[in-house]
Amino acid sequence: NGNYVVSSGLWDNGTAVDAGAVTWGSGTSGVAGAIDATKSLVGSTTNDRVGQASVVALPNGNYVVSSGLWDNGTAVDAGALTWGSGTSGVAGLINATTSLVGSSTEDRIGTGGLKVLSNGNYVVPSPYWNSNTASNAGAITLGSGTSGIVGTINAANSLIGSAPEDRVGDGGVTELTNGSYVVRSQNWNNGAIQMAGAVTLSSDGGGVTGTIDTINSVLGLTPYGGLKLYTVYDELNQRLFVVRSADDRITVIALGISGLIASNDGPTTLGGATAFSASVTDGPNVTYSWDFGDGSTGSGASPTHTYAAPGSYSATVTATNTFGSVTARSTVLVTYRLALPLLLR
Repeated sequence: NGNYVVSSGLWDNGTAVDAGAVTWGSGTSGVAGAIDATKSLVGSTTNDRVGQASVVALPNGNYVVSSGLWDNGTAVDAGALTWGSGTSGVAGLINATTSLVGSSTEDRIGTGGLKVLSNGNYVVPSPYWNSNTASNAGAITLGSGTSGIVGTINAANSLIGSAPEDRVGDGGVTELTNGSYVVRSQNWNNGAIQMAGAVTLSSDGGGVTGTIDTINSVLGLTPYGGLKLYTVYDELNQRLFVVRSADDRITVIALGISGLIASNDGPTTLGGATAFSASVTDGPNVTYSWDFGDGSTGSGASPTHTYAAPGSYSATVTATNTFGSVTARSTVLVTYRLALPLLLR
């Protein structure tokens, strides 16, 4: 966008030697004056070295500052990753309200690299992140390219390991063609199975949070099998192949939607509610939207609708995920309530 960012990793903040600073400048008017917290993102402790690790430009002109040696109070080298606006920058001291930060010594958030996605968002691998119970459990965090992400890393905002040396994400992050991504955690421990490995798919493009488990990941079953864990993406047929060589297994994950079925419990008597149902045989993270054929709409896999007049209606359901959408129809017959004639004696 023509603006620029200056990284000054060895800048001293008073007595804090090599605290570091990152300063945004206008491409048309520049920036002037001494570096301080009013115009720059700055460190507050000796050897914070803010911005020295990297400053990465995002596709939309915003940027991300990596400060892996930043100290969070007594947590030395906790690390931080800070999003900045490409049109106005970011200024002030690094903290959990402005940045994604580590909370333990040697978390080193920001030293694991940054994976920029084609949709403008970014993925933060933090293989050295420490949980309260496991050292180097590791974490993968999705950040928004338009607003970033702030706070301390935890299970609510990140995919995390649960055992010492899980090092989630240490095998790399691979983007798929729609902005979703695949996380390979080759050192992840499956209970007592050391370094079994795991592959996690962010199939909705919105990130995965919580601990790695059988619900969100494909898990290795053999000791050290994580070193022989691979993925192949079949873009044409929208399938992800997870190859577990050590287990002699291949898991196929269908990403596109198939087998959509729509049904209803009609015929329905006028004034009564018609219950609809939709289901698919393949496809993750599917949402359903309905057109009931009378101008009314609904959502969900099992909606109900009451028609105002008798007749035959063609209801259409659209099943959607980030890999595409499909439609199906279900015909509803709404009839008058039959009244028995009154017999007089």
